[in-house]
Amino acid sequence: MPQERNLNTINAMLLATAFSATIFWIMNIFKVVSPGFNSFLQVYKPAGPLSGLFVYSILGFVVFWLLWSLFSMKANAKKYLKASIITFYVTIILFFFMVWPGVFGPVTEFLKG
Repeated sequence: MPQERNLNTINAMLLATAFSATIFWIMNIFKVVSPGFNSFLQVYKPAGPLSGLFVYSILGFVVFWLLWSLFSMKANAKKYLKASIITFYVTIILFFFMVWPGVFGPVTEFLKG
C-alpha cells in the first residue's frame, strides 16, 4: 500500500533525525572531554572537530535511515507513527539542552572530573 510505504518513510526520517541529533550532542560533549576524541573528529583540519561532528552525524542519519527502511515492520508503520513523533520531539528538546552552554558547560566539567 502506498500510504503504508509513506508512513514507513516518515518513521524512518523522524527516527534517523533523532538518532543523528543524539550522535551529534554526545560527540560534542566527548570532543571537549577527550583530547584524543577531539583529534579523531578532525576530518578536515581547517574546520577542526566540527567537520567530524557533521560528517559522523550525517553518516549516522543515512545508516539508520537505510537500516530502518530495509528492516522495519512495514505492516505496522501506522502503529509506530505516534512513537516516532514523540521520540523525535523528545530528542530535539534534549538536543537543545545538551548543546546549550548552560547545560553543556556543567556536563563537560563534571565528566572532566
